[in-house]
Amino acid sequence: MPDISANLRSQLEQLLDIQIPDVELKGVSADSRRIEPGYCFLALSGHQVHGASFIELAIANGASIILSDTQEPELHGQQSELASGVCCILVYGLNQQAGPVAGLFYHQPSHLLSLIGVTGTNGKTSVCDMVCQLADSLMQNAGYIGTLGVKYQGKTVETGMTTPDAVSLQAYLSDLVDHGCKLAAIEVSSHAAIQNRSSGCQFKTLAFTNLSHDHLDYHQTMQAYFEAKASLFVRNLTASHVININNQWGQKLIEKITQANSEACIISVGKDADAFSSNFLKLKKFRQLPTGFVLNLEAKIGSQKQSFEFELPLLAEFNIDNALVAVASLLSLDFDAQELAGAASQLKPVAGRMEVFASTKSVNLIVDFAHTPDGLEQALSACRNHCRGQLWVVFGCGGDRDKQKRATMGEIANRLADKIVITNDNPRTESQSQIVAEISSGIKTKDYLIEFERKQAIKMAYQQAQAGDCILIAGKGHETYQEFSTGKVDYNERVYVANLAMEAI
Repeated sequence: MPDISANLRSQLEQLLDIQIPDVELKGVSADSRRIEPGYCFLALSGHQVHGASFIELAIANGASIILSDTQEPELHGQQSELASGVCCILVYGLNQQAGPVAGLFYHQPSHLLSLIGVTGTNGKTSVCDMVCQLADSLMQNAGYIGTLGVKYQGKTVETGMTTPDAVSLQAYLSDLVDHGCKLAAIEVSSHAAIQNRSSGCQFKTLAFTNLSHDHLDYHQTMQAYFEAKASLFVRNLTASHVININNQWGQKLIEKITQANSEACIISVGKDADAFSSNFLKLKKFRQLPTGFVLNLEAKIGSQKQSFEFELPLLAEFNIDNALVAVASLLSLDFDAQELAGAASQLKPVAGRMEVFASTKSVNLIVDFAHTPDGLEQALSACRNHCRGQLWVVFGCGGDRDKQKRATMGEIANRLADKIVITNDNPRTESQSQIVAEISSGIKTKDYLIEFERKQAIKMAYQQAQAGDCILIAGKGHETYQEFSTGKVDYNERVYVANLAMEAI
């Protein structure tokens, strides 16, 4: 934890419009278990329980002051001395201010970074990883925060969340600064946008990849899902906005940003990008190669307009979109287009994203994180373009999550794959048979196999596949576990598939 500045107390008072007693302020946490002597405990309101339930534990661990969220404006600033002698101050809307509060404690780390936030249903991880690969190739230390954890200088710290909570996010950004990062790319989920987890961040650039059916158990409608994503951009109108216009929701997002601020910097990305904004990265044409694509591009950022091309050594057309969003994000930070083109030709696939494992029997096994209808459709379409024989798919759907997408994903498999194997994903507490039944209800015209044990399902497909076939193994990607009613079980699909590919079957 960095040393706290002498004027921290007055900064907090000004930010929150409250009076704070003269107490020691060494750090901050919204997790009572992480409180240390001299820390400020943020008692935030959660979906199921209020952080105030953990005040006693926070005090036992040494909290010097408690700031507690209240939804009643008239109680704002009210102070009470607890039995332990620790002061508790009620703060109206503290949940929305948790990021800025933590930012003060950590000396505003986002102000010391060129911070890029990436949101969208699919592609967030790939875009952020590409941004970091490109920046690192051009000798600018970059850090990453997202689904894969916190990454910098070849190190990875797992967080278990796409976007950490507001306080933890500031702590991780501070770590990146301390380790010499000058640039950072972070994934911002729709949940994070609604819950203001990134509210303490000063973004230089915000990027939008796409929007498709996902998380409707949380958002209920696609419009509400879109509004959650859009709120991130509308709240950060001083940032540059990189928008993929190949997705209709990207076009709607440009309209929404422009309505909020007609002077906002928008960089549209895609095949007809120049029709949507004065700044753009346009894909003029592309040519498919056995292991990727050659892209011919035109860019206009500010007054500078130029054409360039590069070879993208990644499978799947959706990776073209991802690469262009990553390149445009760095162009917004004044990176050189020709240098980016050179670095892009060396890009490597993100772990568990269209990652190919060539086998001893000339069958390609492709591990991908696709777990939404759009993700599965794009992954299968991409595999088809690189498949000489039959196209297999092995997949399931998560339990205790969006049930609406299951039959849709079954229909997509029915339409795009030749051979289908339904298996477990993360069944959690739900009936495995029920999940499979809902998936299979969308499979109308093809036979399919069911094997609940995921390793056995993959092995069964591999044993039956012939030379030239491709097997898409969708849903787990980089994850190293499966979730059942009894808890998490270690399961690294990438390691299992890599070993299977080497077996002589």
